[in-house]
Amino acid sequence: MARQFNALIDSPPETCEVNGREYMVNTDFRFVFSYLRLQDSDEENEDKISLGLSMFFGPIYYEDIQGLAEWLKWYMDCGKSEEELPSSGPPVFDLLQDCGLIYAAFMQAYHVNLRKVKMHWWIFSELLRGLPTGTGLSGIMELRGRKVEDWMKPEQKMELIAAQLRVRIRKGEMIEE
Repeated sequence: MARQFNALIDSPPETCEVNGREYMVNTDFRFVFSYLRLQDSDEENEDKISLGLSMFFGPIYYEDIQGLAEWLKWYMDCGKSEEELPSSGPPVFDLLQDCGLIYAAFMQAYHVNLRKVKMHWWIFSELLRGLPTGTGLSGIMELRGRKVEDWMKPEQKMELIAAQLRVRIRKGEMIEE
């Protein structure tokens, strides 16, 4: 069993080995944002895969594509297995849609200007998970996750639903009014 990453004492991965070849990895958190934006684009699927892998690894060998894709998923999940990843209900957070709120939250909580700092994806993820309540991001996440309760008055239910619609995650959605 692989041990869990400890941000205080472990070095996050900087290289990847596939088929006996070692690849240096572009580890800055911005590459993950760029990769996710590419995956959201209208590019052909095969192009997305090769372009995405090249962003992280530079030139790659064709026979390494599958192994690099698997490694990249592991990397983006910060070394966590499927069982270790949170999966409680619908998402209340989206990296791309909430990027402005993430920027503001890092400034507010950590006094870190994400436009000026280079940070490994795994370290960025740890800090993101540890953001305190009281940021705009935490408020939006709480609103998205709030449930309409039976005890609420009809007007309270409608207000909550209307507020949630304004801040909903829009990825791949079809809206029926």
